[in-house]
Amino acid sequence: MREYRRESKGFIILLYLFSFFLLWEWIRPLETITDTGNVYLFVLFIFMSLALYIFNNRRGIDIILKIFFILFSIHHLYFHQSLLHLSWVESFISNLFHNLKRLFAGNWDLLSGEFRSLLFFILLWLITYLLKYWLTVRRNIFIFFIMTVMYITVLDTFTPYHGEWPIVRTMVIGFTLLGVLYFKRLSEQNRVANSKNNWFKWIIPLAIMISLCNLFALVAPKADAIWPDPVPYIKAHVGKDKQNGRGFGINTIGYRSDDSRLGGPFRGDNTVVFKVKAPSRQYWRVETRDTYTGKGWITTRNIPSESVFSGSQFSTSLGDYLVEKSKRAKADISMRINSQTAVYPYGLLSIVLKSDMEKFTINGSTDKITLSSVEPNKALSDYSVIYNVPLYSMKELKARPEQEFIPPPEYLKLPKLLPKRVHDLAEKITKGKDNEYDKAKAIEAYFQTNGFVYDQRNVAVPGQAQDYVDQFLFNTKRGYCDNFSTSMVVLLRSVGIPSRWVKGYSGGDYVDTVDETYKIYNVTNNNAHSWVEVLFPNVGWVPFEPTIGFSNNAIFQDDEKNNPAASTSSDEEMQKKQTQNKQKQQDFDRGTTTQAEKFSFKAEWNKAINYIKLHWLRFIIILLLIVLGIWYIYWKRSKWLPFYLVHHYRKKKDPDTFSKAYLSLLKQLERYGIQKQKDQTLREFAKYVDSFFETNVMRELTEHYEKIIYRGQEPSGKWNETRELWENLIKKTSG
Repeated sequence: MREYRRESKGFIILLYLFSFFLLWEWIRPLETITDTGNVYLFVLFIFMSLALYIFNNRRGIDIILKIFFILFSIHHLYFHQSLLHLSWVESFISNLFHNLKRLFAGNWDLLSGEFRSLLFFILLWLITYLLKYWLTVRRNIFIFFIMTVMYITVLDTFTPYHGEWPIVRTMVIGFTLLGVLYFKRLSEQNRVANSKNNWFKWIIPLAIMISLCNLFALVAPKADAIWPDPVPYIKAHVGKDKQNGRGFGINTIGYRSDDSRLGGPFRGDNTVVFKVKAPSRQYWRVETRDTYTGKGWITTRNIPSESVFSGSQFSTSLGDYLVEKSKRAKADISMRINSQTAVYPYGLLSIVLKSDMEKFTINGSTDKITLSSVEPNKALSDYSVIYNVPLYSMKELKARPEQEFIPPPEYLKLPKLLPKRVHDLAEKITKGKDNEYDKAKAIEAYFQTNGFVYDQRNVAVPGQAQDYVDQFLFNTKRGYCDNFSTSMVVLLRSVGIPSRWVKGYSGGDYVDTVDETYKIYNVTNNNAHSWVEVLFPNVGWVPFEPTIGFSNNAIFQDDEKNNPAASTSSDEEMQKKQTQNKQKQQDFDRGTTTQAEKFSFKAEWNKAINYIKLHWLRFIIILLLIVLGIWYIYWKRSKWLPFYLVHHYRKKKDPDTFSKAYLSLLKQLERYGIQKQKDQTLREFAKYVDSFFETNVMRELTEHYEKIIYRGQEPSGKWNETRELWENLIKKTSG
């Protein structure tokens, strides 16, 4: 074989070793995303197959060894008899025929483990053969490299497998293989000898480039994900979840019955759900949830439902435990959508329809009220609600129960896999508080600061192994009412306070004033909302509002010092903060800022200084990389500068262009290592340059230059005549 085709054993081993590590990246995720065990056997088979391609030239021995390894592995995994006992072989062959029938019949889920393992070994055998073909014949592994990158990125996106370091390893190995094989192709095409000098000229710059690129990628600042979770977006174009009717993409805001999977972005919807005539704006309940799963909410309590006729009083706890000064009120509701579910205020006493013969069913587990009409599928239209305006006693809220209070266990239950740092955060927030009300208010206030942002668009969806609340509290701090309310319930339960998640609608948009008592509000899908209720032993369920931009409409009576008031000073401060946050959010949506938030150079400068202090090491590394990069470019200027000079002078038409180009050529020859001596004439130097490059170009260029010097002017058209000669010579100095 000719010298340029001759390959050392070390070079072949290096190629196959890198290929082995590249193929290993395909095997690593199997234990994470599937129930595959004993992965080491497949890795050993890959290693053995590639090693046989290197050290064995006899195909028969190669095949026999591979078959023996496959049979040995299947016996080791699935059979308990001795390897020399042939009964397992008979059982395996019988199993093989049965599985072939299932395979051709399309019953793939019935394939046995032995057969699946055999198919996987055969697949790996084919892949290793393809690797041999790509390495030794095609000298190009680009297809396999791209497939590996896509494989890792897809698994990292759609499965629990983390591909941060695998993708780094793949890029290093892949680019190294591509660079080495490209040089090998070039040397074979141009019949260049495989000398160590040629190899070093290629490998060293390649290694430096790959190392610098990967080092820069590792230490450089990385932006947060713009697309929190692509799965919902993709599934949105495929269709909707048929099981629960909820779309997986950018859902439209509104009330939904399934809350088992929370998260993801929403788009607004101004569709009016109902119109209400009421004394004031207030929250409208629909139903509650008791069990948090780590991804969303479900109902696990099983309490019998109750039927109540129109106009009859409800026996729910919604109107209980209110102080005597609660006043009775009425609201008229006109539904604008086809629904049998009633919306109702706190303190509900009764629902009145035009017909007293109509009945309502109250779900004892969720407090959901639905119309049970004699007419099938009849929807609610117009109805009235009678209720007591909630007025909660601060004294009772902070008082300790006279008897031991044991709440239903569902209202304290948390997922077993809830991260410990959620419990630690709840303890930290409530530290120093001696009653449940103050603890609840502390947790409610926690969300008004500490970097939380209300957002319906850029909202993440937790991964398969990620907790919804933990992600919001510690990673994103960005979301809407579901994020805030669910997180507050989990924090409350973490410190032993019984609580539940409530969903319904916020107060709506003001439309008109009817008289001194009543106002009209439109409640749209944009008002769909969720909040928190806390169970107090002496009072009952009390609403709390943690979501930024929303305020709690409940009235608290400060009767601890016999000083009735609509709210405590702390509540006033809370509402003030909420109003400020709501104003900020509205300003953000309109693209405006308040006077206090206008641009301040000093504030931005301080932010920049603080950021540099926190990431000083990263900045130093980046600065060093930049300096090294500039130094390397300057060091190699003799390689790239000739091409720049060619481009620079190509379109010049000035009278002195030739003189400048000739002097640039002398400077470039000096950088190349051919320097004119002090006692040397230009003609002598030109003769030496021509002998070095085996041309006559330099002498001809020098003659033209001397004529210009002696005559004092450059003949017109000379640069166009000599430009090509000058370009050819100066390009030779880039080698």
